[in-house]
Amino acid sequence: MATPGMKKILLVEDELLLARANSRTVGKFGYEVVTTGSGESAVAMAVSDEGIDLILMDIDLGEGIDGPEAATRILRHRAIPIVFLTAHAERETVERVRGITRYGYVIKNSGDFVLRSSIEMAFELFDAHEAMRLHTMRDDAILEANPDLTFVVDRDGVFRDFSPRDASESLAIPADKIVGSGLRDLLPADEAARHLASYRLCLDTGTVQTNTYELCIRGSRKTYEYRAAKLDENHALAIVRDITAQARAEKALRDSERRFSVFMDYLPAFAYIKDSDSRTVYVNKAMDDALGASSWVGRIIDEVPSVPEEIASKMIADDKEALRLGHLKIEESLPDRDGEPRLYETRKFTIPRPNGETLIGGISIDITERARMEKAFKESEFKYRSLIEHSMDVIFCVDRNGEYHFVNKVFANTFGQPPEYFLGKTFWDVYPKEHADQRQATSIKVFETGESQSVEVVVPLPDRTLYFIAKANPVRDETGKVVLNLTHATDITDRKLAEEKVKVLLAEKELLLKEVHHRVKNNMSTMTSMLSLQSDTTRDVVAAQVLRDAEARLHSMGLLYDKLYCAESFSEMSMSNYIPALVEEVVGMFPNCGSVRVETEVADVKLGVKESSALGMLVNELITNSMKYAFAGREKGRIRVRASLEGGRVLVVAEDDGVGIPEGIGLDKPNGFGLQLVDMLTRQLGGTARFERVGGTRFLIDFPAPISV
Repeated sequence: MATPGMKKILLVEDELLLARANSRTVGKFGYEVVTTGSGESAVAMAVSDEGIDLILMDIDLGEGIDGPEAATRILRHRAIPIVFLTAHAERETVERVRGITRYGYVIKNSGDFVLRSSIEMAFELFDAHEAMRLHTMRDDAILEANPDLTFVVDRDGVFRDFSPRDASESLAIPADKIVGSGLRDLLPADEAARHLASYRLCLDTGTVQTNTYELCIRGSRKTYEYRAAKLDENHALAIVRDITAQARAEKALRDSERRFSVFMDYLPAFAYIKDSDSRTVYVNKAMDDALGASSWVGRIIDEVPSVPEEIASKMIADDKEALRLGHLKIEESLPDRDGEPRLYETRKFTIPRPNGETLIGGISIDITERARMEKAFKESEFKYRSLIEHSMDVIFCVDRNGEYHFVNKVFANTFGQPPEYFLGKTFWDVYPKEHADQRQATSIKVFETGESQSVEVVVPLPDRTLYFIAKANPVRDETGKVVLNLTHATDITDRKLAEEKVKVLLAEKELLLKEVHHRVKNNMSTMTSMLSLQSDTTRDVVAAQVLRDAEARLHSMGLLYDKLYCAESFSEMSMSNYIPALVEEVVGMFPNCGSVRVETEVADVKLGVKESSALGMLVNELITNSMKYAFAGREKGRIRVRASLEGGRVLVVAEDDGVGIPEGIGLDKPNGFGLQLVDMLTRQLGGTARFERVGGTRFLIDFPAPISV
């Protein structure tokens, strides 16, 4: 019966007596022995029984397959030590088992010691082979499983082996051509030379050589790292790793760190990082420039001499609070390089790291000036609020929806309510819909145009109606957006009532003036008619002509009066509105008016009533004179009147193409009242008059223009 742990040996011997004898002998060595007499049964037993640890195989087994063939078949199925037994020591016998994995052979009847030693040696050799086989299998598995490329390179840079064999995607040449090719077949010349020098240094010094290089594989640029170690005097083992992703990640990290550094250096705010013990790890340039904070790096803030103890203690306490809460917003005071206190708004936050450590980040903005401005603004706001509250005018503030955000006391008192009553109410809560809609329309213009709007508004109250001039002004936020409408309104009720009273008085005056004008016009018409009747009934030709001249002069004055009444101003008259019409009226009084062509060219020069009256009578006399005498005995004629402003003087030219004024007659030698009147009126205007005989008669009158011109 076999003892547990006892090794089992299969004895294959076709001679029964030898089989029993050898079985008994081997059993004495401490082994369990099973026997068989044929090669076929030996193969079956060895394959089916994994408990067999060694086979003693006779070479000659009689009929059937012999020992070497049986051993060959067994070794196809499993690894097991086989020791051959033979009665022959001839060379031919040894040659029969040369090609078979074997653990020696024993000459039969060599004695127990030789047999035992052969068995023990076979076990030891098999264990060694198995250990080596397992080691080799493990190494092969490691090489196959390793993502890196492994090369064996000789001193000349020729590849003698590599793995894994299916790594064609990482190779510059096909995998089946690697062995036997050299560095120059895979790498550019300069890179190949550098690699060869590195391998030879490895072989000569026995030191591991490490380097990186880039290689273009099927259009893709890749980065590799290799480590070369000495195998023997002429061969180095090189492990090549594709670090493209790592290189890109490292480059991206460097780029990110560079961008971070540039961003932080140009960031106007202070930025810093501390560890969980409040030890400063990093400060940006702005913080160092302002506070000299580069000296804080590596220190806890209470170790920095320039920071007062009470400030340092508060900063450390705030760091702990930020670690507890995850974030913290505070205001803190720090001395600058000159020791002057500055106020900062600081946001602290936690930064978790992959190793489980938590850092503290901080961003600080100098709000010293802002705090001063806010303080000044509050003081200013108090002053302006006091001014608004004590203003005599209405002041209120509404949003885009017409909702009141502020009203002063004057506004509230107008409606008999306290100011807070209106907060939250809208135009439609205070005014009738029509009035509220008008106010909202004006307010919307302020929001949409961003410009102030002025408007006159009516405030209907139960016992009276008030009138205001209101100016709605835009109020903008820090982005420039209009957020409120601030309206300032002045009470013009008294002025409005006074204006209404003035309008009534003006209407009454206008009515009175119309009546006066009507009566004056009637009186002048009556006088003209009377002169006309008198001239028609007078038998004295000279007297009749005098009456008709007086009628014409009165008609000229009436025309001036009528023009003045229709004008915007009673104090002045434009020559262009008066002279052309006067010329047409005078010419039209004569029977031959249809044969006389009238041309006028009069500038828009305004004259006073006195000057206009004198000029009108002058023109009347000159045109009357032309119509009476210039065209005697002629079928047609032309009269031209021009008036202009030249060099601060008014120039009036009246001319005709008639027979001309007789010789011996002039302004200094008038032949009648008409020329005397021309001379007197010219003097009244402060001007001069003269006439020329140029294919007719041309009168030229000039006088100083009114100062207003």
